[in-house]
Amino acid sequence: MEELEFDDLIDKEYAPKINLPKSEIDGWISKLSMHTNSPETLTKLYTSILMDDNVMFILTRISQNPIFRQHFPEFYEKNKYGESVINCQQNTMYHRYGVFKHTLCTIESVGKDSLKFNAQELKILKWTMFLHDIGKPRAKMINGSGSDSFAGHDDISVEIAVDILDRFYFTEDEKNVILTLIKYHDKFLNEGDLTYDNLSFLAKELGNKRDLFYLLIEVKVADNKAKSLDVYNRFINVQNKYFEFATDYFGNEEENKMFGSILPNAKFVVDLDDDDDDESEITTKREGPTSEYEDGGSDVDITEKTIVGLCRDVTSGKRLKCYYQPVIDLKNKVVEGYEVYYKIITDENFSYDQIIKKAKEFERYDKLQQMLFVNSLERFNELNPSASLTEYINIDARSYKNYVNKSRIFDSIAGKKVVVDFNNFELINTNDLRDMVAEIQKVKAKACIDNFESSNKTVRDIDKIEPKVVKYKITDTDENTIKQIKELVSYCTARLIRLVVFGVDSAEKLNALISIGVRYVEGKYFGKPTDGLDMTKAKIEQLLAQAGEEIIC
Repeated sequence: MEELEFDDLIDKEYAPKINLPKSEIDGWISKLSMHTNSPETLTKLYTSILMDDNVMFILTRISQNPIFRQHFPEFYEKNKYGESVINCQQNTMYHRYGVFKHTLCTIESVGKDSLKFNAQELKILKWTMFLHDIGKPRAKMINGSGSDSFAGHDDISVEIAVDILDRFYFTEDEKNVILTLIKYHDKFLNEGDLTYDNLSFLAKELGNKRDLFYLLIEVKVADNKAKSLDVYNRFINVQNKYFEFATDYFGNEEENKMFGSILPNAKFVVDLDDDDDDESEITTKREGPTSEYEDGGSDVDITEKTIVGLCRDVTSGKRLKCYYQPVIDLKNKVVEGYEVYYKIITDENFSYDQIIKKAKEFERYDKLQQMLFVNSLERFNELNPSASLTEYINIDARSYKNYVNKSRIFDSIAGKKVVVDFNNFELINTNDLRDMVAEIQKVKAKACIDNFESSNKTVRDIDKIEPKVVKYKITDTDENTIKQIKELVSYCTARLIRLVVFGVDSAEKLNALISIGVRYVEGKYFGKPTDGLDMTKAKIEQLLAQAGEEIIC
Protein backbone atom coordinates (compact mmCIF):
# COMPACT_ATOMS: atom_id res chain seq x y z
CA MET A 1 0.00 0.00 0.00
CA GLU A 2 1.25 3.43 -0.87
CA GLU A 3 1.81 5.69 2.13
CA LEU A 4 -0.07 8.96 2.41
CA GLU A 5 1.74 12.24 2.48
CA PHE A 6 2.56 13.15 6.09
CA ASP A 7 1.97 16.88 5.62
CA ASP A 8 -1.47 16.26 4.13
CA LEU A 9 -2.69 14.67 7.30
CA ILE A 10 -0.86 15.93 10.32
CA ASP A 11 1.12 19.00 11.29
CA LYS A 12 4.81 18.22 11.77
CA GLU A 13 4.52 19.61 15.30
CA TYR A 14 2.55 16.48 16.14
CA ALA A 15 5.42 14.12 15.34
CA PRO A 16 6.94 12.63 18.52
CA LYS A 17 10.65 12.99 19.13
CA ILE A 18 11.21 9.26 19.68
CA ASN A 19 12.13 7.39 16.54
CA LEU A 20 11.67 3.65 16.19
CA PRO A 21 13.26 1.70 13.34
CA LYS A 22 11.18 1.79 10.19
CA SER A 23 11.21 -2.00 10.21
CA GLU A 24 9.22 -2.02 13.47
CA ILE A 25 6.52 0.25 12.06
CA ASP A 26 6.45 -1.83 8.87
CA GLY A 27 6.04 -4.92 11.05
CA TRP A 28 2.96 -3.48 12.74
CA ILE A 29 1.47 -2.44 9.40
CA SER A 30 2.09 -5.91 7.96
CA LYS A 31 0.35 -7.60 10.88
CA LEU A 32 -2.60 -5.19 10.72
CA SER A 33 -2.96 -5.78 7.00
CA MET A 34 -2.74 -9.54 7.41
CA HIS A 35 -5.57 -9.68 10.00
CA THR A 36 -7.95 -7.10 8.57
CA ASN A 37 -10.71 -9.69 8.32
CA SER A 38 -10.21 -11.05 11.84
CA PRO A 39 -11.83 -8.62 14.35
CA GLU A 40 -10.57 -10.55 17.38
CA THR A 41 -6.92 -10.58 16.26
CA LEU A 42 -7.13 -7.01 14.98
CA THR A 43 -8.45 -5.87 18.37
CA LYS A 44 -5.55 -7.59 20.12
CA LEU A 45 -3.04 -5.94 17.78
CA TYR A 46 -4.42 -2.43 18.28
CA THR A 47 -4.65 -3.04 22.03
CA SER A 48 -0.97 -3.96 22.03
CA ILE A 49 -0.17 -0.76 20.15
CA LEU A 50 -2.24 1.35 22.55
CA MET A 51 -0.39 -0.20 25.52
CA ASP A 52 3.06 0.24 24.01
CA ASP A 53 5.33 2.77 25.71
CA ASN A 54 5.98 4.27 22.26
CA VAL A 55 2.31 4.50 21.32
CA MET A 56 2.60 8.17 20.24
CA PHE A 57 5.26 7.41 17.66
CA ILE A 58 3.67 4.17 16.46
CA LEU A 59 0.18 5.63 15.98
CA THR A 60 1.54 8.79 14.38
CA ARG A 61 3.36 6.72 11.76
CA ILE A 62 0.62 4.14 11.27
CA SER A 63 -1.93 6.92 10.83
CA GLN A 64 -0.08 7.86 7.63
CA ASN A 65 -0.68 4.42 6.13
CA PRO A 66 -3.88 3.52 4.25
CA ILE A 67 -4.41 0.51 6.54
CA PHE A 68 -5.28 2.80 9.42
CA ARG A 69 -7.73 4.70 7.23
CA GLN A 70 -9.27 1.36 6.26
CA HIS A 71 -9.70 0.33 9.88
CA PHE A 72 -10.71 3.76 11.23
CA PRO A 73 -12.20 5.86 8.42
CA GLU A 74 -13.84 8.03 11.10
CA PHE A 75 -10.44 9.58 11.88
CA TYR A 76 -10.33 11.05 8.36
CA GLU A 77 -13.86 12.39 7.94
CA LYS A 78 -13.65 16.12 7.32
CA ASN A 79 -15.82 18.76 8.93
CA LYS A 80 -17.03 21.98 7.30
CA TYR A 81 -13.62 23.54 7.97
CA GLY A 82 -11.86 20.75 6.08
CA GLU A 83 -10.45 19.20 9.27
CA SER A 84 -10.48 15.60 10.48
CA VAL A 85 -9.41 14.08 13.79
CA ILE A 86 -5.90 13.83 12.41
CA ASN A 87 -5.41 17.55 11.78
CA CYS A 88 -8.19 19.26 13.74
CA GLN A 89 -6.82 22.27 15.61
CA GLN A 90 -8.01 23.43 19.03
CA ASN A 91 -7.60 27.18 19.26
CA THR A 92 -8.75 27.61 22.84
CA MET A 93 -7.20 28.66 26.12
CA TYR A 94 -7.77 25.14 27.41
CA HIS A 95 -5.65 23.20 24.92
CA ARG A 96 -2.03 23.22 23.83
CA TYR A 97 -2.37 20.54 21.13
CA GLY A 98 -4.67 19.66 18.28
CA VAL A 99 -7.13 16.80 18.67
CA PHE A 100 -4.88 14.00 17.45
CA LYS A 101 -1.81 14.84 19.52
CA HIS A 102 -4.02 15.47 22.52
CA THR A 103 -5.50 12.00 21.97
CA LEU A 104 -2.04 10.43 21.66
CA CYS A 105 -0.89 12.13 24.89
CA THR A 106 -3.89 10.82 26.80
CA ILE A 107 -3.34 7.28 25.55
CA GLU A 108 0.31 7.43 26.58
CA SER A 109 -0.35 8.71 30.10
CA VAL A 110 -3.54 6.93 31.13
CA GLY A 111 -3.02 4.20 33.71
CA LYS A 112 0.65 4.99 34.22
CA ASP A 113 1.23 7.04 37.31
CA SER A 114 -1.48 6.85 39.94
CA LEU A 115 -3.67 3.79 40.45
CA LYS A 116 -2.83 0.20 39.70
CA PHE A 117 -4.90 -1.46 36.99
CA ASN A 118 -5.06 -4.97 35.64
CA ALA A 119 -4.66 -5.76 31.94
CA GLN A 120 -8.34 -5.74 31.20
CA GLU A 121 -8.83 -2.35 32.85
CA LEU A 122 -5.87 -0.95 30.95
CA LYS A 123 -7.45 -2.16 27.73
CA ILE A 124 -10.65 -0.30 28.66
CA LEU A 125 -8.72 2.88 29.53
CA LYS A 126 -6.57 2.88 26.40
CA TRP A 127 -9.49 2.39 24.02
CA THR A 128 -11.49 5.02 25.89
CA MET A 129 -8.76 7.61 25.38
CA PHE A 130 -8.29 6.51 21.76
CA LEU A 131 -11.95 7.33 21.03
CA HIS A 132 -12.88 9.95 23.64
CA ASP A 133 -12.51 13.00 21.35
CA ILE A 134 -13.27 11.42 17.99
CA GLY A 135 -16.41 13.55 17.72
CA LYS A 136 -14.60 16.88 18.08
CA PRO A 137 -14.22 17.76 14.39
CA ARG A 138 -17.93 17.21 13.86
CA ALA A 139 -18.77 19.37 16.90
CA LYS A 140 -16.29 22.16 16.13
CA MET A 141 -17.51 25.75 15.88
CA ILE A 142 -15.36 28.85 15.40
CA ASN A 143 -16.77 31.96 17.04
CA GLY A 144 -16.37 35.56 15.96
CA SER A 145 -13.10 36.03 17.84
CA GLY A 146 -11.54 33.01 16.16
CA SER A 147 -11.72 30.81 19.24
CA ASP A 148 -12.89 27.21 18.83
CA SER A 149 -15.61 25.45 20.79
CA PHE A 150 -16.59 21.77 20.83
CA ALA A 151 -19.90 21.67 22.66
CA GLY A 152 -21.54 18.26 22.55
CA HIS A 153 -18.45 16.46 21.34
CA ASP A 154 -18.72 13.83 24.08
CA ASP A 155 -22.13 12.63 22.90
CA ILE A 156 -20.99 12.68 19.26
CA SER A 157 -17.90 10.70 20.24
CA VAL A 158 -20.15 8.08 21.83
CA GLU A 159 -22.18 7.79 18.62
CA ILE A 160 -19.07 7.27 16.51
CA ALA A 161 -17.45 4.94 19.04
CA VAL A 162 -20.50 2.65 19.00
CA ASP A 163 -19.87 1.84 15.32
CA ILE A 164 -16.15 1.33 15.84
CA LEU A 165 -16.51 -0.95 18.85
CA ASP A 166 -19.10 -3.03 17.01
CA ARG A 167 -16.60 -3.65 14.20
CA PHE A 168 -13.95 -4.83 16.64
CA TYR A 169 -14.01 -7.56 19.26
CA PHE A 170 -15.39 -6.43 22.61
CA THR A 171 -17.83 -7.93 25.04
CA GLU A 172 -21.05 -6.01 25.62
CA ASP A 173 -19.84 -5.14 29.13
CA GLU A 174 -16.59 -3.73 27.77
CA LYS A 175 -18.47 -1.67 25.20
CA ASN A 176 -20.80 -0.29 27.85
CA VAL A 177 -17.94 0.74 30.10
CA ILE A 178 -15.98 2.42 27.30
CA LEU A 179 -19.03 4.30 26.01
CA THR A 180 -19.98 5.46 29.51
CA LEU A 181 -16.46 6.68 30.21
CA ILE A 182 -16.44 8.59 26.91
CA LYS A 183 -19.84 10.09 27.63
CA TYR A 184 -18.78 11.52 30.99
CA HIS A 185 -15.08 12.21 30.43
CA ASP A 186 -15.69 15.95 30.13
CA LYS A 187 -18.49 16.37 32.69
CA PHE A 188 -18.20 18.05 36.10
CA LEU A 189 -14.70 19.50 35.85
CA ASN A 190 -15.31 22.78 37.68
CA GLU A 191 -15.18 22.86 41.48
CA GLY A 192 -18.64 24.42 41.55
CA ASP A 193 -20.02 21.32 39.81
CA LEU A 194 -18.59 18.90 42.35
CA THR A 195 -21.74 18.50 44.41
CA TYR A 196 -22.39 15.19 46.10
CA ASP A 197 -25.43 14.85 43.90
CA ASN A 198 -23.53 15.33 40.64
CA LEU A 199 -20.78 12.91 41.58
CA SER A 200 -23.24 10.31 42.85
CA PHE A 201 -25.02 10.64 39.50
CA LEU A 202 -21.77 9.64 37.77
CA ALA A 203 -21.40 6.73 40.17
CA LYS A 204 -24.91 5.53 39.36
CA GLU A 205 -24.23 5.79 35.63
CA LEU A 206 -21.38 3.33 36.24
CA GLY A 207 -23.61 0.89 38.09
CA ASN A 208 -22.40 2.13 41.49
CA LYS A 209 -19.26 0.07 41.00
CA ARG A 210 -16.24 1.36 42.86
CA ASP A 211 -13.72 0.06 40.31
CA LEU A 212 -15.53 1.60 37.36
CA PHE A 213 -15.72 4.96 39.12
CA TYR A 214 -11.95 4.92 39.59
CA LEU A 215 -11.59 4.22 35.88
CA LEU A 216 -13.57 7.40 35.22
CA ILE A 217 -11.29 9.38 37.52
CA GLU A 218 -8.26 8.05 35.65
CA VAL A 219 -9.80 9.05 32.31
CA LYS A 220 -10.38 12.58 33.59
CA VAL A 221 -6.82 12.80 34.92
CA ALA A 222 -5.30 11.70 31.60
CA ASP A 223 -7.56 14.02 29.61
CA ASN A 224 -6.68 17.08 31.68
CA LYS A 225 -2.97 16.32 31.74
CA ALA A 226 -2.98 16.64 27.96
CA LYS A 227 -4.68 20.06 28.01
CA SER A 228 -2.97 23.34 28.91
CA LEU A 229 -0.80 23.59 32.00
CA ASP A 230 -3.21 26.06 33.60
CA VAL A 231 -6.09 23.67 33.09
CA TYR A 232 -4.21 20.77 34.65
CA ASN A 233 -3.03 22.82 37.62
CA ARG A 234 -6.63 23.81 38.34
CA PHE A 235 -7.78 20.24 37.81
CA ILE A 236 -5.58 18.92 40.63
CA ASN A 237 -8.07 20.28 43.19
CA VAL A 238 -10.93 18.74 41.22
CA GLN A 239 -9.09 15.43 41.12
CA ASN A 240 -8.70 15.46 44.91
CA LYS A 241 -12.43 16.12 45.31
CA TYR A 242 -13.20 13.09 43.17
CA PHE A 243 -11.02 10.86 45.32
CA GLU A 244 -12.54 12.30 48.52
CA PHE A 245 -16.01 11.59 47.18
CA ALA A 246 -15.08 8.06 46.15
CA THR A 247 -13.82 7.31 49.65
CA ASP A 248 -16.99 8.71 51.20
CA TYR A 249 -19.36 7.12 48.72
CA PHE A 250 -17.84 3.65 48.40
CA GLY A 251 -16.15 3.45 51.78
CA ASN A 252 -12.44 3.43 52.51
CA GLU A 253 -12.02 -0.32 52.15
CA GLU A 254 -8.50 -0.10 50.79
CA GLU A 255 -5.90 2.42 51.69
CA ASN A 256 -4.33 2.23 48.23
CA LYS A 257 -6.72 1.31 45.44
CA MET A 258 -5.99 -2.09 43.99
CA PHE A 259 -8.36 -3.33 41.33
CA GLY A 260 -9.84 -6.78 41.17
CA SER A 261 -11.51 -8.32 38.17
CA ILE A 262 -14.47 -6.17 37.18
CA LEU A 263 -15.22 -7.57 33.73
CA PRO A 264 -16.83 -9.28 31.95
CA ASN A 265 -19.35 -9.75 34.78
CA ALA A 266 -19.91 -6.05 35.40
CA LYS A 267 -23.52 -4.92 35.52
CA PHE A 268 -24.49 -1.44 34.54
CA VAL A 269 -28.07 -1.35 35.75
CA VAL A 270 -28.74 -1.16 39.47
CA ASP A 271 -30.84 -4.11 40.58
CA LEU A 272 -33.90 -2.56 42.14
CA ASP A 273 -35.61 -5.83 42.94
CA ASP A 274 -35.28 -7.78 46.16
CA ASP A 275 -37.41 -10.87 46.36
CA ASP A 276 -36.79 -11.19 50.08
CA ASP A 277 -38.73 -8.01 50.87
CA ASP A 278 -42.13 -8.39 52.45
CA GLU A 279 -44.72 -5.97 51.14
CA SER A 280 -46.18 -5.71 54.63
CA GLU A 281 -43.05 -3.84 55.69
CA ILE A 282 -43.55 -0.93 53.29
CA THR A 283 -42.98 2.33 55.12
CA THR A 284 -45.03 5.41 54.44
CA LYS A 285 -43.63 8.49 52.79
CA ARG A 286 -45.03 10.80 55.44
CA GLU A 287 -43.49 11.53 58.79
CA GLY A 288 -45.18 10.45 61.97
CA PRO A 289 -45.98 7.05 63.49
CA THR A 290 -48.24 4.65 61.64
CA SER A 291 -49.99 1.84 63.49
CA GLU A 292 -49.39 -0.84 60.87
CA TYR A 293 -45.59 -0.51 60.66
CA GLU A 294 -43.58 -1.55 63.69
CA ASP A 295 -40.15 -0.25 64.54
CA GLY A 296 -37.21 -2.55 64.07
CA GLY A 297 -34.14 -2.16 66.26
CA SER A 298 -33.68 0.38 69.02
CA ASP A 299 -33.04 4.04 68.19
CA VAL A 300 -29.77 3.91 70.11
CA ASP A 301 -28.46 1.44 67.54
CA ILE A 302 -28.75 4.03 64.78
CA THR A 303 -25.40 5.80 64.97
CA GLU A 304 -24.14 8.67 62.86
CA LYS A 305 -22.12 6.14 60.89
CA THR A 306 -25.33 4.21 60.22
CA ILE A 307 -27.07 7.32 58.88
CA VAL A 308 -24.09 8.36 56.75
CA GLY A 309 -24.02 4.87 55.26
CA LEU A 310 -27.74 4.90 54.59
CA CYS A 311 -27.50 8.30 52.91
CA ARG A 312 -24.72 6.96 50.72
CA ASP A 313 -26.76 3.86 49.87
CA VAL A 314 -29.92 5.81 49.08
CA THR A 315 -27.92 8.25 46.96
CA SER A 316 -26.60 5.34 44.92
CA GLY A 317 -30.01 3.69 44.67
CA LYS A 318 -29.14 0.85 47.04
CA ARG A 319 -31.23 -0.35 49.99
CA LEU A 320 -34.22 1.52 48.70
CA LYS A 321 -37.52 0.28 47.35
CA CYS A 322 -40.28 2.44 45.95
CA TYR A 323 -43.93 1.49 46.15
CA TYR A 324 -46.79 3.14 44.35
CA GLN A 325 -50.38 3.84 45.37
CA PRO A 326 -52.84 4.82 42.65
CA VAL A 327 -54.56 8.20 42.53
CA ILE A 328 -58.04 7.58 41.10
CA ASP A 329 -59.92 9.90 38.79
CA LEU A 330 -63.53 9.17 39.82
CA LYS A 331 -65.01 11.00 36.85
CA ASN A 332 -63.25 8.89 34.24
CA LYS A 333 -62.84 5.81 36.47
CA VAL A 334 -59.14 5.47 35.66
CA VAL A 335 -55.79 5.73 37.40
CA GLU A 336 -54.60 9.32 36.96
CA GLY A 337 -51.24 8.70 38.57
CA TYR A 338 -49.39 7.12 41.47
CA GLU A 339 -48.02 8.41 44.75
CA VAL A 340 -44.59 7.22 45.83
CA TYR A 341 -43.92 5.50 49.14
CA TYR A 342 -40.47 4.47 50.32
CA LYS A 343 -38.88 1.65 52.16
CA ILE A 344 -35.25 2.03 53.28
CA ILE A 345 -33.90 -1.47 53.80
CA THR A 346 -31.64 -2.09 56.82
CA ASP A 347 -30.33 -5.28 58.36
CA GLU A 348 -31.91 -4.23 61.66
CA ASN A 349 -35.24 -3.43 59.97
CA PHE A 350 -35.30 0.13 61.29
CA SER A 351 -38.52 1.93 60.42
CA TYR A 352 -38.66 4.93 58.13
CA ASP A 353 -39.61 7.14 61.08
CA GLN A 354 -36.65 5.96 63.13
CA ILE A 355 -34.29 6.69 60.24
CA ILE A 356 -35.81 10.14 59.64
CA LYS A 357 -35.57 11.00 63.33
CA LYS A 358 -31.88 10.11 63.46
CA ALA A 359 -31.15 11.76 60.12
CA LYS A 360 -32.38 15.02 61.62
CA GLU A 361 -30.28 14.48 64.73
CA PHE A 362 -27.13 13.98 62.66
CA GLU A 363 -27.97 16.78 60.19
CA ARG A 364 -28.46 14.43 57.23
CA TYR A 365 -32.20 14.88 56.89
CA ASP A 366 -32.07 17.24 53.91
CA LYS A 367 -29.66 14.99 52.03
CA LEU A 368 -31.83 11.94 52.67
CA GLN A 369 -35.00 13.74 51.56
CA GLN A 370 -33.32 15.05 48.44
CA MET A 371 -31.97 11.68 47.39
CA LEU A 372 -35.26 9.90 48.03
CA PHE A 373 -36.88 12.51 45.81
CA VAL A 374 -34.35 12.21 42.98
CA ASN A 375 -34.30 8.41 43.07
CA SER A 376 -38.06 8.11 42.95
CA LEU A 377 -38.20 10.54 40.01
CA GLU A 378 -35.77 8.47 37.99
CA ARG A 379 -37.33 5.12 38.87
CA PHE A 380 -40.83 6.24 38.03
CA ASN A 381 -39.60 7.51 34.67
CA GLU A 382 -38.34 3.99 33.94
CA LEU A 383 -41.70 2.44 34.89
CA ASN A 384 -43.69 5.06 32.99
CA PRO A 385 -41.88 5.43 29.64
CA SER A 386 -44.92 6.84 27.84
CA ALA A 387 -45.26 9.56 30.50
CA SER A 388 -49.02 8.95 30.51
CA LEU A 389 -49.27 8.74 34.30
CA THR A 390 -48.64 11.41 36.90
CA GLU A 391 -46.11 10.85 39.66
CA TYR A 392 -46.96 12.36 43.02
CA ILE A 393 -43.62 12.70 44.73
CA ASN A 394 -43.03 13.88 48.27
CA ILE A 395 -40.30 16.12 49.66
CA ASP A 396 -39.87 18.29 52.72
CA ALA A 397 -40.22 21.92 51.57
CA ARG A 398 -37.08 22.98 53.44
CA SER A 399 -35.05 20.16 51.95
CA TYR A 400 -36.15 21.18 48.47
CA LYS A 401 -35.27 24.81 49.18
CA ASN A 402 -31.77 23.77 50.27
CA TYR A 403 -31.18 21.54 47.25
CA VAL A 404 -28.32 22.82 45.11
CA ASN A 405 -28.64 20.86 41.89
CA LYS A 406 -32.15 21.88 40.83
CA SER A 407 -31.23 21.43 37.17
CA ARG A 408 -31.06 17.68 37.70
CA ILE A 409 -34.62 17.73 39.02
CA PHE A 410 -35.82 19.81 36.11
CA ASP A 411 -34.13 17.48 33.60
CA SER A 412 -35.91 14.50 35.16
CA ILE A 413 -39.22 16.35 35.14
CA ALA A 414 -38.98 17.52 31.52
CA GLY A 415 -41.72 16.00 29.39
CA LYS A 416 -43.22 14.11 32.33
CA LYS A 417 -46.34 14.54 34.47
CA VAL A 418 -45.06 15.29 37.95
CA VAL A 419 -46.69 16.68 41.08
CA VAL A 420 -44.19 17.78 43.73
CA ASP A 421 -45.83 17.33 47.14
CA PHE A 422 -44.39 19.86 49.60
CA ASN A 423 -44.54 18.65 53.20
CA ASN A 424 -43.88 20.93 56.16
CA PHE A 425 -44.52 23.82 53.80
CA GLU A 426 -45.95 25.93 56.61
CA LEU A 427 -42.43 26.34 57.99
CA ILE A 428 -41.36 28.21 54.86
CA ASN A 429 -41.90 31.93 54.46
CA THR A 430 -44.96 32.44 52.24
CA ASN A 431 -43.04 34.51 49.68
CA ASP A 432 -40.26 31.92 49.50
CA LEU A 433 -42.80 29.13 49.14
CA ARG A 434 -44.54 31.01 46.35
CA ASP A 435 -41.20 31.32 44.54
CA MET A 436 -40.53 27.60 44.98
CA VAL A 437 -43.96 26.73 43.62
CA ALA A 438 -43.48 29.06 40.65
CA GLU A 439 -40.08 27.48 39.95
CA ILE A 440 -41.62 24.01 39.82
CA GLN A 441 -44.53 25.08 37.64
CA LYS A 442 -42.27 26.98 35.25
CA VAL A 443 -40.89 23.64 34.05
CA LYS A 444 -44.42 22.32 33.39
CA ALA A 445 -44.69 20.29 36.61
CA LYS A 446 -47.27 20.93 39.31
CA ALA A 447 -46.56 21.98 42.88
CA CYS A 448 -48.74 20.60 45.64
CA ILE A 449 -49.58 21.72 49.17
CA ASP A 450 -49.64 18.38 50.99
CA ASN A 451 -51.48 17.59 54.24
CA PHE A 452 -53.35 20.88 54.02
CA GLU A 453 -55.71 19.82 56.79
CA SER A 454 -52.92 19.57 59.35
CA SER A 455 -51.17 22.84 58.49
CA ASN A 456 -51.75 26.33 59.85
CA LYS A 457 -52.51 27.67 56.38
CA THR A 458 -55.85 28.91 55.07
CA VAL A 459 -57.31 29.31 51.60
CA ARG A 460 -55.97 32.87 51.67
CA ASP A 461 -52.48 31.43 51.83
CA ILE A 462 -53.27 29.20 48.87
CA ASP A 463 -54.24 32.33 46.92
CA LYS A 464 -50.77 33.74 47.63
CA ILE A 465 -48.84 30.53 47.00
CA GLU A 466 -50.78 29.55 43.83
CA PRO A 467 -50.19 25.77 43.76
CA LYS A 468 -51.82 23.64 41.09
CA VAL A 469 -52.67 20.81 43.52
CA VAL A 470 -53.87 20.61 47.12
CA LYS A 471 -53.97 17.36 49.09
CA TYR A 472 -56.26 16.76 52.06
CA LYS A 473 -56.40 13.70 54.33
CA ILE A 474 -59.84 12.43 55.29
CA THR A 475 -59.81 10.90 58.77
CA ASP A 476 -63.53 10.74 59.44
CA THR A 477 -66.91 11.18 57.78
CA ASP A 478 -68.46 13.35 60.47
CA GLU A 479 -70.53 16.32 59.38
CA ASN A 480 -67.86 18.93 60.13
CA THR A 481 -65.13 17.13 58.16
CA ILE A 482 -67.32 16.61 55.11
CA LYS A 483 -68.40 20.26 55.26
CA GLN A 484 -64.76 21.43 55.29
CA ILE A 485 -63.89 19.22 52.32
CA LYS A 486 -67.00 20.38 50.43
CA GLU A 487 -65.96 24.03 50.88
CA LEU A 488 -62.47 23.14 49.67
CA VAL A 489 -63.95 21.41 46.62
CA SER A 490 -65.79 24.61 45.68
CA TYR A 491 -62.73 26.75 46.29
CA CYS A 492 -60.37 24.52 44.23
CA THR A 493 -62.86 24.07 41.39
CA ALA A 494 -63.24 27.84 41.01
CA ARG A 495 -59.46 28.28 40.80
CA LEU A 496 -58.70 25.26 38.59
CA ILE A 497 -56.76 23.62 41.41
CA ARG A 498 -56.72 19.84 41.57
CA LEU A 499 -57.92 18.59 44.97
CA VAL A 500 -56.75 15.10 45.92
CA VAL A 501 -58.27 13.57 49.04
CA PHE A 502 -56.17 10.73 50.46
CA GLY A 503 -56.73 8.38 53.35
CA VAL A 504 -59.70 6.73 51.60
CA ASP A 505 -59.70 3.32 53.26
CA SER A 506 -63.41 2.44 53.27
CA ALA A 507 -66.49 2.52 51.07
CA GLU A 508 -68.06 4.88 53.60
CA LYS A 509 -65.38 7.53 53.07
CA LEU A 510 -65.42 7.04 49.32
CA ASN A 511 -69.17 7.48 49.06
CA ALA A 512 -69.08 10.58 51.28
CA LEU A 513 -66.49 12.17 48.98
CA ILE A 514 -68.36 11.21 45.82
CA SER A 515 -71.51 12.84 47.20
CA ILE A 516 -69.79 16.24 47.55
CA GLY A 517 -68.10 16.25 44.17
CA VAL A 518 -64.53 15.14 44.96
CA ARG A 519 -62.91 13.92 41.76
CA TYR A 520 -59.45 12.64 42.77
CA VAL A 521 -58.98 10.18 45.64
CA GLU A 522 -56.27 7.93 46.99
CA GLY A 523 -56.21 5.30 49.69
CA LYS A 524 -56.13 1.68 50.73
CA TYR A 525 -59.66 1.04 49.62
CA PHE A 526 -58.05 0.67 46.20
CA GLY A 527 -55.28 -1.52 47.58
CA LYS A 528 -51.98 -1.18 49.41
CA PRO A 529 -48.98 0.36 47.62
CA THR A 530 -47.27 -2.10 45.26
CA ASP A 531 -43.95 -2.07 43.42
CA GLY A 532 -45.62 -1.78 40.01
CA LEU A 533 -48.07 0.40 38.13
CA ASP A 534 -50.67 -2.29 37.64
CA MET A 535 -54.10 -0.94 38.63
CA THR A 536 -56.55 -1.55 35.77
CA LYS A 537 -59.67 0.34 34.77
CA ALA A 538 -61.73 -2.83 35.21
CA LYS A 539 -60.52 -3.21 38.79
CA ILE A 540 -61.35 0.43 39.56
CA GLU A 541 -64.84 0.07 38.13
CA GLN A 542 -65.36 -3.05 40.21
CA LEU A 543 -64.30 -1.30 43.42
CA LEU A 544 -66.41 1.75 42.68
CA ALA A 545 -69.40 -0.46 42.00
CA GLN A 546 -68.90 -2.17 45.34
CA ALA A 547 -68.83 1.21 47.06
CA GLY A 548 -72.25 2.13 45.69
CA GLU A 549 -72.80 2.50 41.99
CA GLU A 550 -76.05 4.39 42.44
CA ILE A 551 -74.22 7.32 44.04
CA ILE A 552 -71.63 7.45 41.27
CA CYS A 553 -74.26 7.60 38.56
